[in-house]
Amino acid sequence: MPKLVWVVMLAAAQAGAQRVEGTVVDTSSGNGIPGVTVDLVHTTSTAGRARIGEIAEGKALYSTTSDQQGRFRFDDVADGTYGARYRAANYQDETWAPTLNPTPPPAFEVKAGGDPVKIQGRMIHFGRMTGRLVNDKGEGIPNAALDLSSGHLTMGTNTDKEGKFSLPISPGIAYTLDAIPQLGWKPPAPEEGSGRILAWAQTFYPGTADPNAAVKIKLPAGGELLDVVIKMAAVPAHAVRGV
Repeated sequence: MPKLVWVVMLAAAQAGAQRVEGTVVDTSSGNGIPGVTVDLVHTTSTAGRARIGEIAEGKALYSTTSDQQGRFRFDDVADGTYGARYRAANYQDETWAPTLNPTPPPAFEVKAGGDPVKIQGRMIHFGRMTGRLVNDKGEGIPNAALDLSSGHLTMGTNTDKEGKFSLPISPGIAYTLDAIPQLGWKPPAPEEGSGRILAWAQTFYPGTADPNAAVKIKLPAGGELLDVVIKMAAVPAHAVRGV
C-alpha cells in the first residue's frame, strides 16, 4: 500500500480518537487510591446515566490501573458512549453501595476533536466484622449459616470449624446479622427448672429470637468490629402432628 495512504489512514484514526482521564478517590478521606482497575465499557445512555447492568457485566473495551495518586489516563479512545467501572481490593465503587434505590453510574460521550474527557471514581473503604457463633455452653458452632442484611440486600457466610466468621461491610449502612439453625444440630439442654424441651431458633445479633430486638450493626468507613459473639437462642419446642 502506498505510504501516502498509510499516512492518511493514521491521521483519520487519530482524528477519531480521544483522551479520557481522571482520578479515583476515597469517599471518606478524599485521597487518591492507587492500584484501582479502571475499565471503560460501552453503554446506552439514559438522561446522562449508564445502564447498571451494562457497566456491571459489560466487556471492558479499555482498561488501566490508577497510579500512586489515584490518577489514570486512556489515550486513543474511539467515539462512543461509555461508563466507567472501578475495582480494588477492600474497596467498593460508591455506585454499587447497598441502597434501596441505587443510582446508575454517569455516562459520558467521547467525540473526536474535543477536549479530553475528565471523570472521577469514588470508592468506599470496606469495614470489617469478625466474630464467633456459640451455643448455650459457649462452644463454637462450626459450618453454620449467617446472613448480613439491609433491606432487600443480603450477603451470607458460614462459620469455620471453630465457629468463627469474617465479613466485609459497606460503611454507613445499618445491617442485621442473623444465624439460621441447621438440621442435625444437637438440641439445646432442657429449660432449667421446668425441664421444658427447647429448640434452636433463628437468632439475631447479639442473641435474640425476636427480630425487633436485634441490635443493628453500622460501621464508619474503614471501621472494624472485631470479636463479636452471637449466642444462639433456644425457644420452647412444640410437637406438630398431622395426617
